[in-house]
Amino acid sequence: MLLLNFVLLLGVIIIAVSLPIADASVTMSTDLLSQCVYDPVTTDLQAHAVVLRNIRDSPGCQAEESVANCKGWKSTPVTEYLLRTGSEHECLDFCPLPPLPPKPTTASLLQKSNSTRRHHGVPHALLSVGSESTAKPADFHWPYSRVGLFTLEPRRTPCSVAIASTFETYIGTIATQLFVYGCSLVAVSLLVSFGKLTSTCEPERKPIRSGS
Repeated sequence: MLLLNFVLLLGVIIIAVSLPIADASVTMSTDLLSQCVYDPVTTDLQAHAVVLRNIRDSPGCQAEESVANCKGWKSTPVTEYLLRTGSEHECLDFCPLPPLPPKPTTASLLQKSNSTRRHHGVPHALLSVGSESTAKPADFHWPYSRVGLFTLEPRRTPCSVAIASTFETYIGTIATQLFVYGCSLVAVSLLVSFGKLTSTCEPERKPIRSGS
């Protein structure tokens, strides 16, 4: 009976440990996917990634194999982490970047010119009210590919997305396995205890004596 109590207690402890791990996995993945730019944990990483992107897009760095070979690169724990992450996950920068502005076409330029003539004399503040009310916020996704920071090959998936996917896969799998293992221990101990209880409650059968 003592062994069954130990198994039951062990299963409950494992279940209690697995739940915070699963919750932390989901929270971290959600923050990396939706709050990467604003989360205090990733703000420093994103700030360094933006600086490295500006260096990478400069004329003197576009032909280099890696931004680490360009002027302005400084080896710090944060930049080394970005280098290692970008190389391992083959990802882009860190947080999802806003889409590049579309190149102006002849039709768009003519439409803008006609709109300017049509509203000539109207204060700009009044014209901007309608446009701001219908404007959508920056779409922080990855609809395009860019040359990676540490490679000349194009990359599309942001590093924060790759890290979130890996984190949720491995840590989430560990939490799920712990939860299932704990539930199995609890179920086995309860089944064995129930079996012993039913066997104890059965009435004792007296042996049938044959008549003389």
